[in-house]
Amino acid sequence: MSKPFVITGTRFSGIHATASMFNALGMNTAVESSYSPFKLMKTVNGVSVPPMVNEASWLTSFWLDYMQDSMVVIQTLRHPIDVISCLVADPMINSQGPHGYWLMDRMPFLAFEKNALDRAARVVIETHTDIQRACQDSHTLLKMRVDDLDPFDLKSIVSSVDMDYMKVDTRTFQDAIGPAIIDDHEMRHVTTDELIYAMKQSKHWDTIQHLCYVLGYNAELRNNATAS
Repeated sequence: MSKPFVITGTRFSGIHATASMFNALGMNTAVESSYSPFKLMKTVNGVSVPPMVNEASWLTSFWLDYMQDSMVVIQTLRHPIDVISCLVADPMINSQGPHGYWLMDRMPFLAFEKNALDRAARVVIETHTDIQRACQDSHTLLKMRVDDLDPFDLKSIVSSVDMDYMKVDTRTFQDAIGPAIIDDHEMRHVTTDELIYAMKQSKHWDTIQHLCYVLGYNAELRNNATAS
């Protein structure tokens, strides 16, 4: 029997690609169906909370404190610098559009960051911190590195949600990974040398370096330049 799960992480961390893999494997996964600023919410103890579904959305990370206990939370990961690069290029980081206004409402401290690069870095740092904190006592947290995912890792994560997948051939998981990565536009975004240089001048560089270390990435030598 499948456990209730959510797929979340920082925006542009491979959430859509992961949802595509899950759906290709027959695990019905909605994408930003409930966890969206455009959707109506229900109220729990005075807090607006989306209805519980097996869902993939970066917005989910803001509601982990209000979900039922014992959820399986799958945190998608890409190299932090590649995620920052995508965020800098997105109007949301400059408070534009519904997602931008909503993000600033949830992370008001972003208003004190002096430029888009610092705001993007802060979003990556704070989102990761919030997910770790929210899952510490209440949920099962599984981390999934999307940019260098292999079929064995995917099988392990999917089997943690539904034990029946332990019996599925590993080739099936390999077949699910390829198209999901190729078809995901954010995975094809190219991080420029100029952005990496600018990132090293940011006041958040030391924290980003530490986050890279914690997640097993090399801050100086990105693991997957072609899929950044």
